[in-house]
Amino acid sequence: MNTETKIKTGNPVFDNFYPRIKTFLMNDTKTYFIDGSIVTGYHPPDGDRNLWLRDHAHQVKAYKYWETDMKSLVNYFLKKQLPDGSYYDLIQKEGGNSNIKHMRVDNEADVEYHAVDAVHKIWQATGDDEWMVSCLEQLEKGLNYSMTDPKRWSVEYKLVKRPFTIDTWDFEYLPNQKPKPGFRAIDEKTRFCVMHGDNSGFYMACRLLAKMFDYTCNVNKRDYWNDKAETLKNQINKVCWNGRFYTHQVHIDPVDVPGVDESEQLSLSNPYDINRGITSHEQAISIIKEYQKRRGTVDSFAEWFSIEPFFPFEFGGEKSGPWWSTDGGNYVNGGIMPLVGGELARACFEHGFEEYGLNILTRYEKMIRETGETHLWYHYDGTPGKSWERSLSTGGWGASAMLYAFMEGLVGIKDDEKLFRKVSVSPRWVITGEKNVKAMLKYEVSGEWFSYHFTHNPGRKEIVIDCSGSGASASFHVLLPNDTKSNAVFVEGEKIALSNKKIEESNYVDFHLDDLSGKISIKYN
Repeated sequence: MNTETKIKTGNPVFDNFYPRIKTFLMNDTKTYFIDGSIVTGYHPPDGDRNLWLRDHAHQVKAYKYWETDMKSLVNYFLKKQLPDGSYYDLIQKEGGNSNIKHMRVDNEADVEYHAVDAVHKIWQATGDDEWMVSCLEQLEKGLNYSMTDPKRWSVEYKLVKRPFTIDTWDFEYLPNQKPKPGFRAIDEKTRFCVMHGDNSGFYMACRLLAKMFDYTCNVNKRDYWNDKAETLKNQINKVCWNGRFYTHQVHIDPVDVPGVDESEQLSLSNPYDINRGITSHEQAISIIKEYQKRRGTVDSFAEWFSIEPFFPFEFGGEKSGPWWSTDGGNYVNGGIMPLVGGELARACFEHGFEEYGLNILTRYEKMIRETGETHLWYHYDGTPGKSWERSLSTGGWGASAMLYAFMEGLVGIKDDEKLFRKVSVSPRWVITGEKNVKAMLKYEVSGEWFSYHFTHNPGRKEIVIDCSGSGASASFHVLLPNDTKSNAVFVEGEKIALSNKKIEESNYVDFHLDDLSGKISIKYN
């Protein structure tokens, strides 16, 4: 079937969202020829010199729909896994093919969980069971490294630890010091902390690993990693939750930080924490409301703060050069990041704040439509930030997060297994006023796809959904107009079981189908 990923509503705000972001990311690829093989990856938005496993893994949320070389970069990093189970962060090529540098950013603790996430999403798109199974031993070795290495694991808190950096970034608090020798080296002076985002990512990786083992019918490994995940989730919430959101850094080694109330610092991993599954619904709502509150009280064009309030000084020690700055209000020390907005929007759609999620997406769409650009970060007044002289205007990390919110949140198609064989379908178009929507999501690498035709007739109080695709079953969670409930769902005229659910002030109807061959009619009153 001649298909491609496409959303068609007749409204360019929605119809052009995917192609704009695809265009950005298509400009963010880099190919190396290493060890006789072609290695292609999606590079970071603050420069195209290096290929990072982390940035490549974040952007798979978008490029999984069109990319055909899904495996080469991840395969390369897996092949170069170190004996202790850790991975390099990046590869850097200078000059000829033989001049390849492999580097680990010593003060970051997240690469191992990103490897699991990347393998899972690549497996979903390719459907390559044999390849996925071949990765499992290495993925386990990586997570075990995170739980055992003295640089990575806090025996006291039973959580992943890192030096005192700003959230997930590598800039370390070095008052009155020059940057350390080596690449962000950990040494005897390092002051360790527990950072919630490292641990929510680790939790997510445990769940994904359990899911892949479940698919292979390895019940013992499935249960082992699910148990690890549950223990970790409880510990994160015990140690890091402050009653409103997750504490930026829980200090293991005491640190005196002048001029800022650390207990009020809302850092960028909070929306990730929601989407990775460590929060209750009540915790998710608390975090979302915290962003809404700060949108109204902080003088900024958007509330997608890397951290707020920011540290009122240059965070990373003496500057390494004129091309970056972690002065207060810049970059990861308070800059405005679309990657935060995208994750926040995705969380909003899931937890009954659909109008707020839509507001985030439409503000971002207006910005990229008017400028033709998207950046890693922005100043409070909306001007693009420049971390490096090579900073790009096609920043894929934030754009991918926004597309993730759009596809899984508003369009509402989520792959629950692989190749769209089992999907969750949660169209939320009633909040947009769009009454005739055709949505097609396709993995170009495998040719597998899922589509629906959504129509809404308010006069008849009816929503009709006509689905087709590669899959066999779907769970539906359909947003209804305000103050309504479904009184019947029919498939080709035959009435099926349903349940009405209320999430905050939003009304949904839920039902499940093992056969998607019929037209679905949802009646409401």
